[in-house]
Amino acid sequence: LQGDTMQQYQGFRLEQYTVYPNSPGGGIDTGFNPIFRYKAPKPDEPLPTLANGTEAPDFLLKTLDGTKADLRSFRGKVVLVDFFYRSCYPCMLAIPGLQEMHHRWHDSGLVVLGVNPFDTAGTVLKRFLSGRGVTYPILIDADKSVVNTWKVRAYPTLYLIDRRGNIRYNQIGYSKETEEGIRAKVKELLEEAAP
Repeated sequence: LQGDTMQQYQGFRLEQYTVYPNSPGGGIDTGFNPIFRYKAPKPDEPLPTLANGTEAPDFLLKTLDGTKADLRSFRGKVVLVDFFYRSCYPCMLAIPGLQEMHHRWHDSGLVVLGVNPFDTAGTVLKRFLSGRGVTYPILIDADKSVVNTWKVRAYPTLYLIDRRGNIRYNQIGYSKETEEGIRAKVKELLEEAAP
């Protein structure tokens, strides 16, 4: 997967295949005949994440407009980091709620940052996000160094960082219930005194 850090859970398993190496005419036939079977679901195993209570690793990434954003520069604010990419359906479901939180609490000290390790900072991505009303900063992690450091294995992955720069909450995936959990945690952290 060319350095992709995602762990995907597939619904099927390749059980048998046949390769036909020689064609009747003496050439090589690359025929491949796979047999797939439905794979029973595995017991839920939590994916590894950075631990709550630890200091968030710093990063310096370019935004869509070419400026640079340094995580450490947001000390004193509550930061919600969303690891996402454009063709991730659950990521797109999460965007309206993230935008609403950004709009509602930006003046109260919340910073929402989208980190994208797969899409390039071109007009397609800008137009795509603009069409969805996204106004919070989007950062491009072109070499995937940040997603590797932050142990991102599925998308979306969200981390909530307090005013002192410590991770206080993390969430893998998206649903209306998880959005409510993030929203409640944001409120709690915004009410904490600044360092």
